[in-house]
Amino acid sequence: MPEANPKYKSKLLEQAHKHTFSNKEEVLNSELCGCFYCCTIYPVSEIENDCIISETNGNATIWCPKCGVDSVIGSASELPIAEKSFLIALNELYFRGMIHDD
Repeated sequence: MPEANPKYKSKLLEQAHKHTFSNKEEVLNSELCGCFYCCTIYPVSEIENDCIISETNGNATIWCPKCGVDSVIGSASELPIAEKSFLIALNELYFRGMIHDD
């Protein structure tokens, strides 16, 4: 897999991507969230019930209240989600630079 941004290694970006699945508990235990689709950073208090999507396995995934995409990572992950450049690197890798301000 090619490097999306030389500052962030592909392995770190791959680990970050895994934090977007079944992430309700981790995100809701965070102070900040970052969405790597719209590259927005916001407080967890902005997540409302309609942003929590139940899964068939009993877990739940958080969708971004700004753009509605399930690309949210919480600060409890201990990943650098407060760095917009990190979100942009993830966006470039998984969405090919399609940053949206919805």
